[in-house]
Amino acid sequence: MKYPTTVEKYDGSLDELAIDVVGIHPANAAVFSKFLGDNMLEQSEKDYADKKPNLSTRLVLAAEQFYALANQLNELQLFLPRANIDVDFPNDLLNYKKTKKYPGTTKDLAHDVDILLYYHYMNLIGAISSEYELFAESFEGKDQGIQTRLELIAMNARAAHSRMADVWNLCEKYMQN
Repeated sequence: MKYPTTVEKYDGSLDELAIDVVGIHPANAAVFSKFLGDNMLEQSEKDYADKKPNLSTRLVLAAEQFYALANQLNELQLFLPRANIDVDFPNDLLNYKKTKKYPGTTKDLAHDVDILLYYHYMNLIGAISSEYELFAESFEGKDQGIQTRLELIAMNARAAHSRMADVWNLCEKYMQN
């Protein structure tokens, strides 16, 4: 199977997609992260059935990080109404910056991302982590609570990136055999 290096139906690079994911409402970013975790678990089951228990275990660990990221995004969503700031998140990528970069739902996007080679998947998550770090910095001196929550989200995204790197490294070993 030849894996794509871009996301089908998304009119932009993976770095642009990372910016767009960080820019959507935290509730939808949480849904996106949860679906990525679900995709990892589904693949884990397939790899376990294919007698690849090490890869299966690493995919489960990656899924756990995506779920942790989703939980942090949900906490941010609950905190925003109490914060004394004006943040206007669009509801989905359909509305992001009034462009039509992706003509589907957050769930559809997670499915389309799932077919990327793990290497590109890993890079996307790394770029998302970097974007959340930049987003957190934009709140410095404005709202410490939101800045801290965004830093935690970036930390969870970095941990998911690390888990995906573990998956990719093992996949490379399988490809060499």
